[in-house]
Amino acid sequence: MTKYQSKLKDSKEMLFFNEAVEYFHRFERKDLIFNQNAENLNPNQLRDQMLEELNKLRDIIANHPDIKLEKLSDEEKSHYSRFIKFYSACPICGELNHYHNLKKLFFDDDNENIKEKLILFMNLGEKYSKKLKTFNIDIGIPCCKCFKELFDEDLG
Repeated sequence: MTKYQSKLKDSKEMLFFNEAVEYFHRFERKDLIFNQNAENLNPNQLRDQMLEELNKLRDIIANHPDIKLEKLSDEEKSHYSRFIKFYSACPICGELNHYHNLKKLFFDDDNENIKEKLILFMNLGEKYSKKLKTFNIDIGIPCCKCFKELFDEDLG
């Protein structure tokens, strides 16, 4: 057992939530808990903040790619699998793209036009792969590193 682990074991009671490794120590002094500015808040302000956070959480849960993936039909799952496989590697350096980012792109409703174009390019790339290789044309999504190298100068 390391020093750190023994300190944790000897410390006051700790609480942890979910699968995250977040620990919260109980407060020993009440002046750390209460803030005088908090007593002067409008009662509706806290309620409004809580409702705003709940709405954000609802949107996150509703738009989570894993939930949308489960709802796909067999044909749509086939398109999804082809999309992930086709765009899994960066066309510039060959590094693997992050699966989470590809999945997020596929299910993002705001980028529907981009997704349709990428699916069109994917179909063309699969259909004419030999001709594209002849002319040394690679179709794909750049990895994070290549994207930064290509577009950060233009953005900044």
